Amino acid sequence: MAAHLDIIIAMESFPTDRCPAEVMAALGTLGLAEVERCCLIKLSFHATYILEFGGQSRALRTRAILQLVGSELGDKPLFRLDRPISALSIEKATILAKEAGIRVPDVIASGMVSSWGEIRNVPFVVYEFIETETVEDVVCAPAGELHRIIDGIRESLAARPLTRIDTEPIQRFNDVFEFIAYFSSLARDVNDMDLVLALHKIAQDFSDIEPKEPVLIHQDLNDGNTLCSKDPGGSSDSWQLDALIDWEGAVVADPRLVWDTDEPWSTLRLLCLVVRDRWLTIMASRGGVAAASIPRCSMVEIVEDYDQHLQQLLTTKYLRSVTPLIELLGNGRRESYCSCALQ
Repeated sequence: MAAHLDIIIAMESFPTDRCPAEVMAALGTLGLAEVERCCLIKLSFHATYILEFGGQSRALRTRAILQLVGSELGDKPLFRLDRPISALSIEKATILAKEAGIRVPDVIASGMVSSWGEIRNVPFVVYEFIETETVEDVVCAPAGELHRIIDGIRESLAARPLTRIDTEPIQRFNDVFEFIAYFSSLARDVNDMDLVLALHKIAQDFSDIEPKEPVLIHQDLNDGNTLCSKDPGGSSDSWQLDALIDWEGAVVADPRLVWDTDEPWSTLRLLCLVVRDRWLTIMASRGGVAAASIPRCSMVEIVEDYDQHLQQLLTTKYLRSVTPLIELLGNGRRESYCSCALQ
């Protein structure tokens, strides 16, 4: 597998206790004191460091969060290959979220690291450090309070249409038919006509559904990204939002594409996940220019649920059978197909 398709392994080469020179330079222009300590605290699709500043700084900051963007393609159902995850897309999403009334960390600096570990051209974003009681996988708001807070986030984002707003370079679909057309083009790229037909069928079921204006959508509203603490001004069991983090997968679209659990929205998401996984596998197996056209990502993690998604999809009215991937790959590509672990 090409190195840029196994980004998590490549990021293991990242230094764990040093700050890139480009980040230091960007922070220096803002009057921040020198970074006294830099520590890698999380490595997933991206690398997250905590920065501690020494001495005095005009900004009066003692800590900040540094994110190095590893994967340009995430694992969420809404994406555009021509709008990869970048520092600019993340920063734009945080601006739009603030305008919608959502508390998000301030972006202190952003830019590009020319080389870090084994990877070149690594976007970076430095965020405000958020004081919170949330600790990922350890402490989070009670279920009822978390659901209330997340519902409030969705309502705030849905209340700010972005029809005539410039949202570049965030990935965007102006309506459900543009979304379906995009995924149909991916299926055609790899001659996967079973999925082209399935997308055509499901498009017909949207013909009588009233469209909604596109809004900013956070595709990963969970207890780790929704930073919360007990509300000091509320009841003993009341919690409040400190900040919503992780805007890498932000998209502008009809909110039902991500948040509606009814049909046909739910099956459409499933169908697009299968299109994505099959497109990735076939393009990667072709090698050369085809494989190079795939944005930097962690392909194994992205496609790990392919079999489950496909079996679910085969129980719907939209797809009764599908050409096995190995038949779509063509001669000479079976070995690389098997290496992708999609049997």
